[in-house]
Parts: sequence; C-alpha cells; structure tokens
Amino acid sequence: MSLSTEDMLHGAALLSLMQSMEDLGKEITYKISRGETKSCYQLLVHHSNNINSLNIGLYIKRSRKRLSPWRYTFSHENQHEIERLLDKNDYLFLLLITDQEGVAIIDYNTLKLLLDNHFDSSEWISVSRKLRENYRICGKNGKLDRALPKNDFPKRIIEYINTNLYQTKEIEPKRNRFNHYIRKIKNKFNSELK
Repeated sequence: MSLSTEDMLHGAALLSLMQSMEDLGKEITYKISRGETKSCYQLLVHHSNNINSLNIGLYIKRSRKRLSPWRYTFSHENQHEIERLLDKNDYLFLLLITDQEGVAIIDYNTLKLLLDNHFDSSEWISVSRKLRENYRICGKNGKLDRALPKNDFPKRIIEYINTNLYQTKEIEPKRNRFNHYIRKIKNKFNSELK
C-alpha cells in the first residue's frame, strides 16, 4: 500500500494527538477511527473509573502550499460532512494542516464564525502566519479578532477532554438542541433529494 503525502500528514497530526493523550494518565483509554470520508475521524475517550465517555469529531484539511497564507476550500458536501460528523459526536474540531509548518485548530463554535450555516457551493478559510507569530484566520463569512497560538494543537483537544470527560452528558452544554434537530432534518431531506 502506498501512502500519499496527505495520508502522512494526517498520520503525523494524529500521532501528535496520541502522544499528548498519554499525558492524561493510564486511566484514560482512547480509540481513533476513520469516518465516512478521508477527512473525518472520531476520537473516543473513556476513563476507566467513570461511566462517561467523550466522542470528539476531527475534520482534517490539508493545504498543499508550502508558505503562508494557506487556503482551504470547503465544498457544499464538505460542510455537510462536518455537520454529520458533529451529529455523531459530542463536539468537533477542525484541524487545518499548514503543509509541514504545523496545525491550526478551530473548534466548531469558532468555525461557525468563519463559515455560517448557509452553505454555498464553495467556501474558504485562509490561515496566515508571519515568522515567529501566531496564526491569523479568516473565512468567507467572518474573521477572528485574535490570533490563534501556533502551539494550540493538540493542547486544545486535551483541555476539552479534561474539562468535559467527568461531566454527565445531560449537564454538558453542547449547542442549541433546536438547531441540532433542524440540521438533522435538513440532512435527511437533502439525502432523499439525491
């Protein structure tokens, strides 16, 4: 089996995450599995002394460009993939691989600031970084006011796990349930139209 550059970069990002998961302790077990497309992954995290577990969606995009700015295109179908991945998980992180430079990480709430809920046929997110500076990110529908630290990945996922693994599922604030059910109905309607 031959490996593409994209496979290797996805693997490097996931390996970095797995190495950081080791710091959570021996009581924590996890499993990473592939989703419906080559960009979708699911991270299942469980604590041995706790009945709760977390399912975290990871959506990975890679830029082929070597230098900043890096641009990522999101087709209509890509955006629906993200929504379906979120529906199957407790939360979602978007990992934007900036070739061999690093990984910019955006959580779902931040993603909605950059790309709204109206899915055009093609939308984009741009990531830029000057030497010794943090990531600047903008999208078709918005721009982040603050820079994202270059070392946020995988630290941000680990922080999410530490904050949410021990909460009960009913208490954990996810997102507006009404929007969740509307999105499910839309996805089902769109798939029936195809």
